[in-house]
Amino acid sequence: MDKEILLELLGVGKEHTAEEYRQNFLKDDFSARRRHSDKDYENGTISLEDQEQMGRVREIHGAAWNGLAREKGQKYDPAAYGKDSPLSVLRDNNGIYVAEILYDLAEQNPDAIEEILTGAFEHRPELFFEPGAADEFLNQRMSDLMDAMAFSEVAETVDSNLTHEDFSNRKQNYPKQDFNRKWNHTRTKTQVVSMSDVDDKYPAEDAFDIAEAKAVIGALPEEDRKILLLHIQGYTQEEIAKKLGYKTHSAVGKKLKKIKSQLKITV
Repeated sequence: MDKEILLELLGVGKEHTAEEYRQNFLKDDFSARRRHSDKDYENGTISLEDQEQMGRVREIHGAAWNGLAREKGQKYDPAAYGKDSPLSVLRDNNGIYVAEILYDLAEQNPDAIEEILTGAFEHRPELFFEPGAADEFLNQRMSDLMDAMAFSEVAETVDSNLTHEDFSNRKQNYPKQDFNRKWNHTRTKTQVVSMSDVDDKYPAEDAFDIAEAKAVIGALPEEDRKILLLHIQGYTQEEIAKKLGYKTHSAVGKKLKKIKSQLKITV
């Protein structure tokens, strides 16, 4: 990351546009690479004391990020997401990257941190000593950073394409439970198709075909059986789609066509 961009994100130096920020992140993608390899941590290149300090930086970074995530458009509380969720990975990798940048600055230019903080409060130095000034400074810089990364757009994209694995396994994870209910359509009170419903629908003289139909229905996925039952009960395709959570009725129509073909019926 260019030093001038880093200084600006921390409140010092030339002002840049959001597009300049984004182009810089594209050029130096922290989510794809790190400034230090695992060997640097394992072989002592980075001392244990420095690793502890970097860990503390990541904790502070994570807390500030989590505090702003919902405000920036993330759908759920950060604790609802698993560690492998794209949003969690984005936060954690960014925390590692920021910690390593600060470590490098401290190693290569010990006066850099003081320069950044002095510059940030140069217009009103008395604020540096006011309670909460450091938190306010950190939150503003984190907000700028997340805006530069287009976090709101990223969060909207991720939250629109969640999977079961994106949620954490903590107890009482209500967003996960709600997601699973919607996914499995367990909110609907629709019953599955029973064999008696089929018997009632077709006359006795068609006994040979009924036996074949029972075999076909027994092999249908539960979702298809629900669709068939609602159709037998007289619901329209639009009503079935609404009950079972489909965005449009076209998917219901396609499923019904396939089911009817399998059952060799025209009902």
